[in-house]
Amino acid sequence: MYRGYTGCSVILESVDTLSHDDNSNVVYKSKWKNNNANVFLENLNDENIHDLVEKLENLDVNNINVETVNNVILNCNSIIKNAADKADMILEFKPKNSRPGVRSKKCKPYFNQDCYLKRKAYRKCKNLHWRLQRAETKENLIASSREYKRTLNKQFREYQKSVIDKLKNLRKSDSKAYWSLLNKCDTKGNKAVNKIAMDVLYDHFKNLNAFDEQDDNDIVLPNNITDYNIELNRDITEDEVYIEK
Repeated sequence: MYRGYTGCSVILESVDTLSHDDNSNVVYKSKWKNNNANVFLENLNDENIHDLVEKLENLDVNNINVETVNNVILNCNSIIKNAADKADMILEFKPKNSRPGVRSKKCKPYFNQDCYLKRKAYRKCKNLHWRLQRAETKENLIASSREYKRTLNKQFREYQKSVIDKLKNLRKSDSKAYWSLLNKCDTKGNKAVNKIAMDVLYDHFKNLNAFDEQDDNDIVLPNNITDYNIELNRDITEDEVYIEK
């Protein structure tokens, strides 16, 4: 930032959150507005900037500590925040996780460390573009969004494959674990496997319904099914009771 003074060069790195009010759960964030750029410049206090420059020029480079640096940063920050506030560039937000009755969503089972890092990078680009609204930040946002989606799709495909392979192995070896995996639900109550196990289910029930003609020949069915019903529904005789004893 240059403000009509020679020899003064300040590099500032913006952060997502300016301040946080613990009592009201309110977060204040900065957002650059090109339409209000002139208002921002007009409200930069020349007197405060002049005082800051004098402090920098009079600093003893051999006697600088953390407190000295912090005081300079606080003065610079105050100048910028006051101008941004008057230019309507500091907005008030209430974080979603502070809203009563709102539960945080759990990550999907395929959401691993790679997905987390890509999402973090994407959100950082998104917040930066939201504040600055520049062509460069927009390009970075698009690139990070594509990379994030690519990583999600890759991890989801790998998760699908691992579940299908596991189902195929459990189908014959452990039926209890097989159905337990099928009935596994996520946080919304949806089936964890969804459509990925449909082909496995199809093969499973197809095999159950398949019959062996050789085994089927050993089964002798009566000509009239009513004969079975009469036999099963008739009264138990006294002789049959004694036979059981």
